Amino acid sequence: MSASDDTVWHKPFIEVSYTKDGVTDVTVGRIGNIFSHDIEELKQSILHDGLGEKTPNEIWETKNQVFPNLRFVPSVEQNLKALGLVQFQQAVRKLIQLQTSAENWLERPVYTIDVRPESEATMNKFGNLRKFRDGSGNIHVYELHSTVADGFRAHFREVTEQNVLEIGYIGPHLKVAKKN
Repeated sequence: MSASDDTVWHKPFIEVSYTKDGVTDVTVGRIGNIFSHDIEELKQSILHDGLGEKTPNEIWETKNQVFPNLRFVPSVEQNLKALGLVQFQQAVRKLIQLQTSAENWLERPVYTIDVRPESEATMNKFGNLRKFRDGSGNIHVYELHSTVADGFRAHFREVTEQNVLEIGYIGPHLKVAKKN
């Protein structure tokens, strides 16, 4: 699927409003336009640059250029190298999606993918598994997560003062509290 040729769709956000009984009501909000011209250009550059075919070492060495709105804790390098080929390729796709979300930062990123915080029960029981040391040696909680592949997740946090997403972990699903 590609973006429409109609330039009305060539913007990163779409304003959503609704009409009831012939009267247009207030604007519901702005959402990220996953079919925008910018997103299509990103997809094409990924295919052209062969980003999906790069090795974990190549991704790590070029991470700041490829993902300018993402920051990675040092342990993510080993996380990427430990993934199998399929999971690694899916992780790169997830990072591309997170980069796109972080590029469109309003008061917070405009996520074009499913991003969730952990449940309170999981954080109470296993919150320590979601703590990682950043590049400065500080420990932070990386509670936000998105599925990378079946059984694999990316955990990150929003660094609002810098408009970046900091990736703390990419790998097998961390323990969660079971619901009864």
